[in-house]
Amino acid sequence: MKPRTALVVGIVAVVAAFALFPVGIVLGVVTIIGAARGLRATRPQPQELMTPDGNPITVKVAQPGRGSAALALALGIVATVLGTLVLVVVLVFLPQLRTYENCRNEANTVQGSDACTQQFKDAVQHRLGQ
Repeated sequence: MKPRTALVVGIVAVVAAFALFPVGIVLGVVTIIGAARGLRATRPQPQELMTPDGNPITVKVAQPGRGSAALALALGIVATVLGTLVLVVVLVFLPQLRTYENCRNEANTVQGSDACTQQFKDAVQHRLGQ
């Protein structure tokens, strides 16, 4: 994967980590792998140059895309961590979320919907031990 492609996938992964966290996690891992390969491919390479005196010298020349690959690696890590955190929170509060969803589906009025929201808040606070 090219560094620029990994960067785009990393940006999509961070956004998906909030909206579609399983997709965000998978894209985050794909970004990490692609960015790591991009970093290896863009290592500074030795290149022989001539000085103004006419003497050859060898210098390491940075390859294009290294910054994009580094940023993509960071985005991949962030997306994977965020997606995992969202997954853990959803799994911990899954019973409360299901109860809230069922209550909202059965609520016919704004007052009923507000009561569902308050019940959900109370259930989350109870789960957190507050």
